[in-house]
Amino acid sequence: MVASFSLLDRLKDPTIFQGDLRKRRYFEGWYFKQSNLEGDVVLSIIPGVSLAEEDRHAFIQIFDGTSGVSYYERFEVEDFKPGLKPFSIKIGDNVFSLSGVDLNIKGEASVKGSLIYSDLSLFRGGLGMRGVMGWYGFVPFMETYHGLISMDHVVDGSVVINGDRRARMVGVR
Repeated sequence: MVASFSLLDRLKDPTIFQGDLRKRRYFEGWYFKQSNLEGDVVLSIIPGVSLAEEDRHAFIQIFDGTSGVSYYERFEVEDFKPGLKPFSIKIGDNVFSLSGVDLNIKGEASVKGSLIYSDLSLFRGGLGMRGVMGWYGFVPFMETYHGLISMDHVVDGSVVINGDRRARMVGVR
């Protein structure tokens, strides 16, 4: 069963799933970017769901900012499970939450790893703001919405892509 959130829940917390899997022509994704202080390790992980009429699917995109290599793994929409508060998303055997990311992708690319987030500085918008979109976040016909969770936190863990450890982050802020 897919978590269902009321309009009030979605207005108060732009990080939770804003959509409805019954919709047509809808897209929502979450951007997790990690980098070390030296800047020589940059890894972005984007889980999401695309409800295009002709191509409904969930996905996880991995972008290695150091090498420029990108992987896009497709999943069935049924594999996409938004969780209840606090923010969490599950796609297949992969979990994304406020406390971190667990990856176990066996597809075109093999991606395994765990990143643990701590000491998050949660983004809090002001009155009349819905996340980083400001008042635009209240416009009902917008095709996409953007929520910001944290821009400053500690990351511990590692990710192995196709047998190669691409990111090892210990106490990275």
